[in-house]
Amino acid sequence: MDHVLVVVSDIEMGAGGPTDDYPDTAFLELILSEYQLPPFDEIAVTFVFNGDTFDFLKTPCEGDVAYPTHITAALSLAKLERIAAAHPSFFQTVRRLLTASTASRSVVFTAGNHDQELFFEAVQDRIRELIGADVVFAGITWRSGDVLVEHGSQFDPTFAIDPDRPFVDHRGEVYLNLPWGTLALLEVVMPYLYLLYPLDRLRPHRDALAAVPEAQELLLSGFRRYWTRDYWARFFQQPDPLRRVSWAMLAQVGYRFGTGDPDPHSRGDQEVLSRNPDVQTICLGHLHQPALESIDDRRILRTGCFRNEYRADFVHGRHRLLPKVYAEIFMSEEKTVRNRLVEVDGPAPSSTGIPEDFGSLSLELRRELELVRASAEREAPSAHEQGFTEPSVEPRPSFIRTLWHALGDDR
Repeated sequence: MDHVLVVVSDIEMGAGGPTDDYPDTAFLELILSEYQLPPFDEIAVTFVFNGDTFDFLKTPCEGDVAYPTHITAALSLAKLERIAAAHPSFFQTVRRLLTASTASRSVVFTAGNHDQELFFEAVQDRIRELIGADVVFAGITWRSGDVLVEHGSQFDPTFAIDPDRPFVDHRGEVYLNLPWGTLALLEVVMPYLYLLYPLDRLRPHRDALAAVPEAQELLLSGFRRYWTRDYWARFFQQPDPLRRVSWAMLAQVGYRFGTGDPDPHSRGDQEVLSRNPDVQTICLGHLHQPALESIDDRRILRTGCFRNEYRADFVHGRHRLLPKVYAEIFMSEEKTVRNRLVEVDGPAPSSTGIPEDFGSLSLELRRELELVRASAEREAPSAHEQGFTEPSVEPRPSFIRTLWHALGDDR
C-alpha cells in the first residue's frame, strides 16, 4: 500500500446563521488529522472533497435579489467571502493537512450541484489564497489509477451540469450555466429557506413534508405555478440561455407532480460502470444515503454527508443525529487494494435548528400560503389572457401548445 484516498462529500458549509447546515470544523479536522498519524504518516494521502463542500446554492447575496439566477464570478466571490468569514478554520484545517507531514499530501475539490461556482477560476484562485497552498480543482470527475471519484449529481437529471459548457455568455456577461433544477430551486424554494430549513435536515424528506402539510402545499403550489406559468412567461418574454426546454426536463417535472416524490434521484451506478470499463472503484456522494455495492470484482462506494441531518421521529420528537460516512480507498501502484466506508458519530450540536413543536412553523407557513393565494387571485386575469392558466369550465390546450412551441414542434 503506497497511497490512500480519503473521500468526504456533502459538507455544505454556508454563510453561518440558522440556515447553515455545516456542523463543526473542529470535528472534521479531528477525523482528517488521524491520517497524519501512523500508519499513514509515511504514506501518500489524498483528501478528496467530493462536491457540495461549499453551499453556494443556499448562500444569499446582498442587495435587492438574495438568490439571483444569473451568477457571475463577482457574485460567486462575494458568496465565497461570506462562507470563509463564517468558517475560517476550515481553510486552516486544509492548510495543516497539506503541510503537517513529511509524506506526500494533496487536496482535491470536485464540483457538485451546491458548489458549481468552483468552475470559476477566480473562485479557485481565492480558495487557494485562503488555504495558503495549492489544491486541485478537478471539475466534475477526478481519476487516480483505477479509481473514479465524482459527486453524483450528473446522474440526477434535475441537477446535471453540462461539462462541455459550464458557462453561458449573455448580454456581455459570463454566467454559470445552471441546470434547470437549480434554477427552479433558486426561484421557488430559496425565498422560503428561512422557514423550510428545519425540514430539509430531516430524513426521509417525504415524512418531514407529511408531518407539516403546509410546507408541502406551499412547495407544490409554488412549483405548480412555476411550471405552468412563470417559467414559460419568462421563457417567451425575453431570450435567456438559462431557460431551456427538453423532454428530459418535462419528464422529470411530470414525474414529480405525478408522484409527489421530493427525492426522485437516479443512482446511475450501472451507467458509471458501463462507461468506465477500466475503473475498479467508483466513489459517489450527492444522495446523502451511504451505500456499498459490489458488482463482480468492482466496488461502488456512496458516501453519506458531513452536514447535520436527523432521522425524523415525529412520535416522540427525538430526532436522531445521523452519523457521518466517508470513504477510504487503499491503493498500491495505482491499483485498488481495498476500500471501505467509515462511519463516525458527530458531536451533539448545541442546537439542531429543529423546533420541538412544529405548530408555530405551520402557522407561519399558513400565512405565506394566504399571501400566495391572494397574489394568484390578483394576477389571474392577466395570466389567463396570456394563456398560462386553464379556465375552470372548458379546458383549453394553451399550456400544451406552449410546450410544443417551446420544444420546437409545430404540431
